[in-house]
Amino acid sequence: MARDVLEEILSAALHEKAIAQDGIADFAAGLRDRARLILEERLRPLQDRVDTLEKENAWRAESIEGLTGENERVKDENRRLKDENGRVKDENRRVREEHARLLDEIGRLKEESRAVQDECGRLKEEMEGVRAEWRTASAAHDRLLQHHRGVVRGAAESLGAVADLPVWKRGQSRARLADIAAALRRDTA
Repeated sequence: MARDVLEEILSAALHEKAIAQDGIADFAAGLRDRARLILEERLRPLQDRVDTLEKENAWRAESIEGLTGENERVKDENRRLKDENGRVKDENRRVREEHARLLDEIGRLKEESRAVQDECGRLKEEMEGVRAEWRTASAAHDRLLQHHRGVVRGAAESLGAVADLPVWKRGQSRARLADIAAALRRDTA
């Protein structure tokens, strides 16, 4: 077993006759007291430093725990934002597809509108042609009607004149009736 350092110092002091045998106990007590004070002086700053470090470690542990919780919340928020970003991207894709579909539909409707406008223009021209034909036909009909009325009026006048002839002018009446019949045949041919 190793010897106590104090014992060694006391043995050396006795050997050198630096202290007397009867003062060794007081000297040892004084040395022990002094060693205790020296140790306390040297250990107090270390103990204070250990206490400070323990407090700092506790604070750091709490901070790490808090930051770990915050980190988890941030991770959860990032996941939520990624999910939301995915939904937004899906919605943007759907909107782009719908926009493209609408542009196609607009193009188709424009082509259809142009075709309808072209058809409308063609029908207007055809309608104008039909109206012109109707006006021409109506004018021709009116002229023909007027002519027929004139012929019928003339025939009626001629028949009236034949009817006014005396009975003894039967031959002249027949000749006039034959002329009227020939004139009516020419008009109806």
